[in-house]
Amino acid sequence: FIFDHEVKGSFAQKLDEVLALDNNSIITTGIAAAESIKDQLEYETVYLQKMRTLSAIDKSKKIQHFPFARPLHIPAKSLTADSSNPLLSVVVPYYNMHLYIDDCIDSLLKTDYDQFEIIIVDDGSTDPATVSALEKWKDHPKVKVYQKENEGLAFTRNFGASKAKGSYLAFLDADDTVSTTYYSKAIRVLKTYDDVSFVGSWVQFFGTKSDIWPTWNPEPPYVLLHNPMNTSALVYKTEAFRKAGINDKSVDYGLEDYGSIISLLTSGYRGVVLTEANFNYRIRPDSMYRSLTRYKAMYSHQYISAKYPELYRYYASEIFSLVNANGPSFAYDNPSFGIRVTSTVIGNSGLMNNLKMFVKRNPALKKVLLQARSMIKR
Repeated sequence: FIFDHEVKGSFAQKLDEVLALDNNSIITTGIAAAESIKDQLEYETVYLQKMRTLSAIDKSKKIQHFPFARPLHIPAKSLTADSSNPLLSVVVPYYNMHLYIDDCIDSLLKTDYDQFEIIIVDDGSTDPATVSALEKWKDHPKVKVYQKENEGLAFTRNFGASKAKGSYLAFLDADDTVSTTYYSKAIRVLKTYDDVSFVGSWVQFFGTKSDIWPTWNPEPPYVLLHNPMNTSALVYKTEAFRKAGINDKSVDYGLEDYGSIISLLTSGYRGVVLTEANFNYRIRPDSMYRSLTRYKAMYSHQYISAKYPELYRYYASEIFSLVNANGPSFAYDNPSFGIRVTSTVIGNSGLMNNLKMFVKRNPALKKVLLQARSMIKR
C-alpha cells in the first residue's frame, strides 16, 4: 500500500483500499509483511550485506603511504602486514635485574593486544637472586625464558629476535614498562602503512625523573646526528628487523639500538612515532647508558657513519650545516641525563654535574652564576 507524494489523492486512495479489507485479508497482509521484514533485516542478512560491502571497499583500497618529510637515498621499502600471523613477540633482555623484572612483565601481561608472547633472555646473570627471580615466570603460558652465557646487550637482543615466532617484534628492557595500549596502537600503524616498518612513542621518565620526552619521527638529516626516538622499545615488522635491524656489537655503550635504526633507514625501512607517552623509561644512576662518555660517543658515531656512507653522503651538506650551527651531536642535550655528555662518566661526575642539573631546573640562577663567573675572570 505505497502511495505517491507527487500524485494528488494517492494517499486517500490507498487508505480507502486498506479500510476496505476484511479481517482475513488484514491478517494475511500482516503475516506477509512480517516475513518480508524478517528476510530483509535479520542479523545474518544484514551481516552478509555489510561484509560484501567491506570486502569491496578493501579490494578497491589503494596502498597507504606515510607522508614522510624527507626522502632517503633509496625508495622506501614496503612490507604488507602478515594478516595470517598477528602474533607479537616481545623480547626482554635480562641481566642482574631481579628488582625490576616483575614490574616489566606485569605491564606486558596487561597489554590490550591479546596475541603476544614474551621472550626473556638472561644474558648470563651473576647474581643468584636475579637467576631465581626468573623461576616464577618459566611456567607462565605467555612467557619463554632462555639463559645463555654473557655476550652483551646487542647479542642478547639478536638472540631473542631469532626465537621470535610473531610477524611483529618488540624489545623492552627489564627495568622499563609500557602502557596497556602501546602495542595495539603501534601494530595498527604497521598494518595501515606498508612503508612504515617500525613504530616508537613518546617517553615517560620515572625513577629519579618524571619528565616526558616528546620523541619524533627518525627523519634525516637530524637522525644521522642524534637519536630522536625511544630506540630501546620500538615495535617492528619482524621481517624488516631481521633483514636490516640486527644489532651490531661494535656499536655498544647503549647505542646499539640507535645503530640499528640507521641500518634500517639505510636499507629503506622507515619508522614513525606515536605522539603520546606509551613507553615508561626508568632513570637509574647505575644504568649502562649513563656510563656513556664523550669518547665512547665519538667512537660509536664515527663507526656508524663509516658503516653506512651512502645515507650520510646523501645528506652531507645538511649534516655539515647542523654541526656548524650546533656543535658535535654527542654534546646535544639528552633528556634522560638532564645535562650534556662530557668526557667523564655521567653517573660519577660528582658535585659539578649535580650543580649543573640544579641550575638547569632553576633558570633564574643562570644569570646570577654567569655574572659571578664574569667577575671571577676579571
